[in-house]
Amino acid sequence: MAQRSVWRSLVLAVLVATCSASVSGAQDPEMREAFAAYTRGDLAGAERLFRQIVDREPTNRIARFYLGSAIYYQHNYQAAIAVYAPLVEEELKDPQLAQLMENAEVPLALIDNLAMAYGISGDYEKCFAALEAGIAREPDYPYFYANRGSFFAEMGGKEEEALTSVELGLRKAMKTGLLDRILQGVRQDDSFHKLTRQEDLNRLLAHYTLPRRTVAQDASGQVTLSLNYERLKVTLLAPDSTEWRSLNEKNPKQVLALHADKGNIHLTLWSESVGPGATPQQCREHYLARIKETPFFEAGSVKLEEHPTFALAIHDAAPAGAPAEFFSRSYNAYFVSGEYCLDLHLSAGKPDEATEAKMRAIIESLKVEPLPPLPTLFLKEEPKAAPQPATAP
Repeated sequence: MAQRSVWRSLVLAVLVATCSASVSGAQDPEMREAFAAYTRGDLAGAERLFRQIVDREPTNRIARFYLGSAIYYQHNYQAAIAVYAPLVEEELKDPQLAQLMENAEVPLALIDNLAMAYGISGDYEKCFAALEAGIAREPDYPYFYANRGSFFAEMGGKEEEALTSVELGLRKAMKTGLLDRILQGVRQDDSFHKLTRQEDLNRLLAHYTLPRRTVAQDASGQVTLSLNYERLKVTLLAPDSTEWRSLNEKNPKQVLALHADKGNIHLTLWSESVGPGATPQQCREHYLARIKETPFFEAGSVKLEEHPTFALAIHDAAPAGAPAEFFSRSYNAYFVSGEYCLDLHLSAGKPDEATEAKMRAIIESLKVEPLPPLPTLFLKEEPKAAPQPATAP
């Protein structure tokens, strides 16, 4: 479990460093100084500064979160528990951190780190209780299941439980774009080296080592994209002179597909798991919340069109600093497949009639079909988590 904690800490360090940028600017000078120490890796200095703030403001959850994290990353796990545990208890009863830090994963990572601190300290009962509380809070967070598998591996005699929990975590990770990270973490976790069923574990990891997507294009210009995590097959016409590349790999929950950046037409396909029962109109609202935050779309016009299988929004806007006569036209077609929303985004600067016709043809060519489900190896079926009351570990 010790090696697992090192890997997990690296993931959380990136997460909280990102969060600090969104909250530090609005805080007092002491908070900014503490954030600066934390983000440059001066953990002892950050601990001292955040402790001063917590002593002065004992209800400041952001400062308490960073204080616990600064202590945790110095591997002082008992002291980290003393900070984390009451904070987790408060969060389970009255969630605030996600809104305060503008990141829904912060409280989940907090619970996960508390569980690891318990496990590394040898308090396996509280480690397991923390993970179960995390699963009750967010049943789709894959780290809880991977860490629970690590817990079972550490216990001994829980081989089947360890393999089942890891597989469930991998399946959850497929929906959140975190599959590669979970696979890497399990491979690096010393606790899994204690399993006697190493061949089964290796077979499980190989089974879920999927390419993020595969691309094939025929002579007519039709492209077939296999989105292997989502288990979707997408076919569409491609813009001219297309070069496909991954876009924004650091944020796979938002950008899960490809970007064509040659020629006049730019194409991006976005995909995100939102749960069953969504409509194209609801998918548009889901993505529109992000578009509204983009200065590019603060000005301009929007035209909506209804189609049998998708909702279409046409945006005209001028990029900041562009000449007055310049504008960019964007087409956003919103589709639903299973529990995934897909947003096919096309844009072109000052499109002529031929470009407009091409963009329309691409939109209307989009077809989405399910790929065969990936078989399970140790799970009989993926269980659906029943609602549970939140209880502190």
